[in-house]
Amino acid sequence: MIVSRSTFLKACSVFALGRALPEWQWVAAPVAATGALTAAGFRAHLNSTFHLDGTSHVMRLAEVHEGPAQDGLEQFSLIFNAAGSAIEDGIHSVRHVALGRQDIFISRIGPPAAAQYEACFSRHRRVMGADA
Repeated sequence: MIVSRSTFLKACSVFALGRALPEWQWVAAPVAATGALTAAGFRAHLNSTFHLDGTSHVMRLAEVHEGPAQDGLEQFSLIFNAAGSAIEDGIHSVRHVALGRQDIFISRIGPPAAAQYEACFSRHRRVMGADA
């Protein structure tokens, strides 16, 4: 897979920002269940549809990629396929019938004709029994 310089820099920026924020700031969508914001939570909904609020755009969750956990940091990305007009890179309110509404940053990846989008997640893992 060839990654453009622009896409690489966007991903690095999002990752760097994520490392700088404390854990409590990761939950950007209070409507969605926090437990669903994991690779396993999304993987359970592969090939299902997600709607962008306020638009007619519909995306299908095609892939879930999970990176290695480092220093207690959980990282994964979602790959969506979409038809129709291009979706602008940025934060979108995304709705799913089972997962609820979540605000996530989506960016276009691959060639323009592919209509594929990616959402990257990085967050600190919670340690059971640890004080907050």
